Amino acid sequence: MDKMANGFLLYWMVANYSVNGHALRFIISIVPIAAAFGTTFFTWLGLRMYSDKLAKMSVGSVINKKKVQAAARKGSVAQLEAENEEVLIV
Repeated sequence: MDKMANGFLLYWMVANYSVNGHALRFIISIVPIAAAFGTTFFTWLGLRMYSDKLAKMSVGSVINKKKVQAAARKGSVAQLEAENEEVLIV
């Protein structure tokens, strides 16, 4: 989505300011840099605010992955669930 939004914004701005060479140079140099900084900032912000929730989701996916791998070895998900009812997925 970042690349599509960046490309659409550049297309729109170039179409509207193509007659002004100074504005066009400014747009083509600043828009990608601003998009890169914005992406970096929002990634940092998301990790800073939601790192605990992401860690819990990661632990849950590891537990689910182990269950699926064990089920593949045993041949039945029902058998695995019956044996591992005490496993709590966070």
